[in-house]
Amino acid sequence: MSDQHGQAYTQMEHPGIDTPNLMELAGEGLSFDRCYCSAPLCVPSRMSFLSGKLPAGLGIFDNDSTLPSDMPTIAHALGERGYRTVLIGRMHFKGDDQRHGFDERLVGDITSQFWGTGGAQRTDFGAYIRTTNRKHCLDAVGGGCSPVMAYDEAVFEAAMEYLSRKHDEPLFLIVGFYGPHFPFACAPELYRKYQARFPVEETSGGRCEDVYGDYRQDCSPEKRRDCKAAYCGLVETIDGYVGQLRRLFFEKPGGLCLSLYLRSWGAAGETEPVWKADALRGRRPGSSYDGRNGNPSRALPVAGKSLGCVQDYSGYGRG
Repeated sequence: MSDQHGQAYTQMEHPGIDTPNLMELAGEGLSFDRCYCSAPLCVPSRMSFLSGKLPAGLGIFDNDSTLPSDMPTIAHALGERGYRTVLIGRMHFKGDDQRHGFDERLVGDITSQFWGTGGAQRTDFGAYIRTTNRKHCLDAVGGGCSPVMAYDEAVFEAAMEYLSRKHDEPLFLIVGFYGPHFPFACAPELYRKYQARFPVEETSGGRCEDVYGDYRQDCSPEKRRDCKAAYCGLVETIDGYVGQLRRLFFEKPGGLCLSLYLRSWGAAGETEPVWKADALRGRRPGSSYDGRNGNPSRALPVAGKSLGCVQDYSGYGRG
């Protein structure tokens, strides 16, 4: 499960972005092109996914809300049926309970688990301090090594090590990455690759909705291109992790396997992404534009049987 991966930014939707592993996953399995997150924000979307309830039913509408510990989750349900339930990496739990039914939790979260400990209070982000916040997401843009990249690499390595072990029980495993969430920084070679691939585009600034006025940021055409290059580099990095994990997962003996790629919610809408306007035009977390909620979900079927199907469930789960 990735974080803030916009639906338009896969090779299936955009030929300029290299995601061969997601292409393979979609080609061999199911591509849910009309799958939607239940909220355009991290915690409400994730807690809805885990509990099977809409955010309104949970009373969770922002990233400072807590899922009650007595709320059953998919981890509880599968654990009751004999699965070993494991979470490696991100799930954006807030508060003391950092498991919510998972038997094991390897690699904690990158964002703060308790109130008043994030943002400027962080002392471990160095030059990237506050750049995971939408108000400061343009403060560091380019090729390099960010805390997000280091975190995702640690999550990936822990997941590879865990999958290499012998498992006697059925396994339900969620591998949670923070990428391609900003800061807009990726490996230098990927940054240069996408910088060269995408042109600098002159676009007209649009009206920023009044309610989002505090989040407006001026951004030059060159910087928009650089943000897009870094973001696409992060997407390609996640794609590489997905491919290696999937191959190792399907090498495991013991019967049927199902592999899924999900993300908690998306970056700015594909019709007006963050780098396509003279200002950030209110396409902030919490806005209900289609590109934020559309979920580029891919599923590889059991036993690796090729299906090559596209499923349209646009009429389900509405209201």
